[in-house]
Amino acid sequence: MFGIAALGLAVGCGASAQRDRAPALVATVHQFGPVGYRDPLGVISPDGNRLATAAHNLLRVQSLAGGPASTLPAGDARILHLVWRGNDRLVVAQPEGPTMWWLYDVVRATREPLWPAGTVLRGGAGAEVNPSQLRELSWSADQKRLAGVEVDSGGSRLWIVDSAGARVETRSPARLGYPVWLADGRIACLAFETNRQRVTLPCGRQVPPGLESKEAYGPMAVSPDGRELYLAMPNAHGFVSLWDWDLARGAGRELAAEARDTYAPSVSSDGAVLFKDQVYWTEVMVIPATGGPAVLRTSFQAETPSWDPTGKRLGITYGTWRRLIDDFRYPDIAQDAGIIAAEGPAPATAPEQIVQQSPSEDQGLSWSPNLRWIAFHSHQQGSDDVWLRPADRTEPLVRLTRLGRGAEVGWPRWSPDGRWIVFDGDSLIAGRRRSLLWVIGMDQRTGRVTVPARPVPLQGFTDDVGHAEWLGSSDEIVFAGVHPPGAHTLYRVARQGGPPRVIHRYSSTQIADGFGASRDGSWLVFPQPDDSGRLQLFKLALAPGARPEQLTSDSSEKTQPSVSPDGRRIAFTRWRYAARFWTVKP
Repeated sequence: MFGIAALGLAVGCGASAQRDRAPALVATVHQFGPVGYRDPLGVISPDGNRLATAAHNLLRVQSLAGGPASTLPAGDARILHLVWRGNDRLVVAQPEGPTMWWLYDVVRATREPLWPAGTVLRGGAGAEVNPSQLRELSWSADQKRLAGVEVDSGGSRLWIVDSAGARVETRSPARLGYPVWLADGRIACLAFETNRQRVTLPCGRQVPPGLESKEAYGPMAVSPDGRELYLAMPNAHGFVSLWDWDLARGAGRELAAEARDTYAPSVSSDGAVLFKDQVYWTEVMVIPATGGPAVLRTSFQAETPSWDPTGKRLGITYGTWRRLIDDFRYPDIAQDAGIIAAEGPAPATAPEQIVQQSPSEDQGLSWSPNLRWIAFHSHQQGSDDVWLRPADRTEPLVRLTRLGRGAEVGWPRWSPDGRWIVFDGDSLIAGRRRSLLWVIGMDQRTGRVTVPARPVPLQGFTDDVGHAEWLGSSDEIVFAGVHPPGAHTLYRVARQGGPPRVIHRYSSTQIADGFGASRDGSWLVFPQPDDSGRLQLFKLALAPGARPEQLTSDSSEKTQPSVSPDGRRIAFTRWRYAARFWTVKP
């Protein structure tokens, strides 16, 4: 069910030529989880001997001749960009304090800031920039010049930095990205404007012949002679394929295409192209609360299950998200909320009922106890808030919170008495965005708000809140506290607030792993790595001296468990998330 389609190459040549261009798999890099992460990064060194990869904050370098990968020291934040400087040094974008860009010596496994503290680049005509504001750095072939993009509310500036200083090469109203150097010193880049992203050469100025009507996404690369541009362009299935574009002829061919995204090329000096394809799948499963065989409930991509109060239906999030196009346009992604049957002879092939289907992210639904209302998380209409809709869709949607786009609201949960909704959501505190615990007062008969959304005061608690559930009644809440890079703690607290009490501490690579609570408040279920590092489901009785009981033990990864109203079943998400890196000689 996690099958990967065979890698397809463009047709139009003989079988022997196809074999000559057959790609070689050089690495598979697993990502930490389906929520809150982006695809692993990877770049080939100029001499073609090394591969550098990053999965969230895990930075590794391996020899393409074989042997184990070495791990380089990195901070806790997500690594945003990788680029080689020569064959032994690596430049990495990772926000850590005031520093964004780091220079690594991969042989000695050391790092230092790429620019000294306090550096300001000045480009003439009063233009200046803190180098930490530059994005997607790219080195020229001779390693003497550096290009980077500064993006602000008025558009973008392409900066060139060399031994003589810095200058602004291009000022554009478009959002520029991923500059790449040609052999003759020109720079190509992507330009997003009027809701389309196209290749421009020179950067930000004009579109190369043949690409005028085509969109492109993600990093690009150029052949050593500067004649071929390697880029990812959308295909008929909504994903991207890797293309080889002849800049002189103004024509190209599809170089590689997988079932999902195939993209992010980088090139060595001998012309070898490294690229990756995306391995991603999520599905909803149900197991007995005592453990045992899991039953597949969706044959399409779905996650974040929740139970209706009768235990007969499951709310799910579904769609083809995690595509490169989605990540670029986030939160306007292919992710919607729907309903399936909790039981049946076969897994659902599609939602039985659509709850919300907007151009933006919709997920994490929860029914009111009287079944009249459904609350859910959505980014629609420029928001990132909790929304409400009648289960029978007879009345318009209502926006319950006003935290605003970018606030990252979690999955709402309705209290057993129908008078409250609890959720986690961001707030700006002392200049830092932090996730808090919130409640909304509700009248489940009318769907009206009785108490506007307000944070629950948590005395002495300074970490981020990851998820929340009701614990046995409408007066007590259980929530997850998350402390980077991987410390998780389950707490209990009164709805009115107070000092949280620790239930259980564990470590996990997940950011938003979720957990479930039995209706009577006697036990919890949560995902935690087993001895092999696989995420398994553990059940914890809320009794003195109780220890977690492992419910699952197969080789798949699991997250987002939810307990049925009768406490006899657990729905959860099973997932796989990785990037496969290949090399090919076009």
